[in-house]
Amino acid sequence: MKAQPEIQRKLIDLAFLDSQLSNINSKIINHPLKLRVTELENRVPGIEATKVENESKIEELKKQINRVEIDAENVKKRIESDTARLNSSETNAKQLPQIQHEIQTMNAKLSEIENIELELLSHLDELGITQKNLIKMVEEVSFELKIQKNNLDIEINKLIEEKTIFSKSRDKILLNFEQDLIKLYEKIRLDHGIGAAILEHNKCGACQITMSPAEFEQIINTDPVEIVRCENCRCILVRS
Repeated sequence: MKAQPEIQRKLIDLAFLDSQLSNINSKIINHPLKLRVTELENRVPGIEATKVENESKIEELKKQINRVEIDAENVKKRIESDTARLNSSETNAKQLPQIQHEIQTMNAKLSEIENIELELLSHLDELGITQKNLIKMVEEVSFELKIQKNNLDIEINKLIEEKTIFSKSRDKILLNFEQDLIKLYEKIRLDHGIGAAILEHNKCGACQITMSPAEFEQIINTDPVEIVRCENCRCILVRS
């Protein structure tokens, strides 16, 4: 394949633009803020699930406390009833020891119930504090997620603008080449990463392999319009 030396030199400009576009695409795909956004997005459901689970525990505990309070109220009513019987003139003297024993038993039961209630209320306070912390955590993570998403959008938009500029320059420079030369260049670029590179002294500018004196002399003596390629990486070598 043949191309005028000045056209071959434009391949270096094209390769530079492709390198810049490749770097921009890599930055867009592997932007560090994407990892942070993903981490935050993954955290929110976990915290929300824990919050819902904790809320269920709170509701269940409230039901337990309500049942205990009902039990305590029933015992208090029983004590009041027994006390009224104890103090009633109608109560038979033989019944007094039994009533007194029942009052003692009910008081002991009431004390036990009240202790249980205190433990449940203490646990409810702990769950309440946990719930507040979880709500705060969700708010903080969601707020940071919103900020990081906004920062990521700004960064990606900058890169897209930069990519647009290089893409337009690439489209413009492509007008200089014959279709066959571009097909060759694109095939090499897709297969090996770099489509064309400058021949610097006796070294390939793409793979940095140093040629033997014989290989270098053969390339130098080749007609300038002939397309020559690196034997190692196969990219098009542009002679300066």
